Amino acid sequence: MNFVSANKEGSSGKSPHVRRIREFVREIIFDTEANVMVTELACLEPGCPPIETAIVIMGKIPKTYKIDKEMKDVNLEDVRQVLTGGNDHNH
Repeated sequence: MNFVSANKEGSSGKSPHVRRIREFVREIIFDTEANVMVTELACLEPGCPPIETAIVIMGKIPKTYKIDKEMKDVNLEDVRQVLTGGNDHNH
C-alpha cells in the first residue's frame, strides 16, 4: 500500500487532536509517560479510506494501530476499540 502523510499540522504534538488522542492512548494503556506518535495518512490506492489516523506506541517493539477516520473525528471509543483488539486495523 502506498501511504503519504496527510497531517498538515505534523505529529509534533502541537495539534489539539494529536494531544487529545495521545491522552486517550495513555489513559487506556495506563501509562501516562508512554511515547505515542499520532499522524494522519492518506492512502493512494483504490479501496483505501482517503485518510486514516495512525497511532504508534513506541517501545522495544513499536506497535502501530490505524483508525479509518481523520484525527478530528477520532473519539475515545475508537481508540479503545483499536487498542483492545475490537478493530481489525491494528498492525
